[in-house]
Amino acid sequence: MLAILALALMPGGQGPDWFAHADKVRHAAAFLLLWAIGKQARFEPAWCLAVALLAFGIGIECFQALTPTRESSWGDVLADVVGIALGHLVVRTA
Repeated sequence: MLAILALALMPGGQGPDWFAHADKVRHAAAFLLLWAIGKQARFEPAWCLAVALLAFGIGIECFQALTPTRESSWGDVLADVVGIALGHLVVRTA
């Protein structure tokens, strides 16, 4: 979580991204990974893990709003939710 927080608060890149909405894919992937780690660590019940990760995602956006080089976005929070949901599906079927 600390690594993801650090990456989220670092100054953004100056050049164009790989493709449109690549940042949303990175958000979803990060939160899918956090879900998988949480489940591997036996964080139960699942709804508590989901709420904790959602709170973490919202917290990241709040911190980004306080930085001069980053922007907060509800779209990023939505991408976090997608990552949590995908993580639930992937881990549940694995």
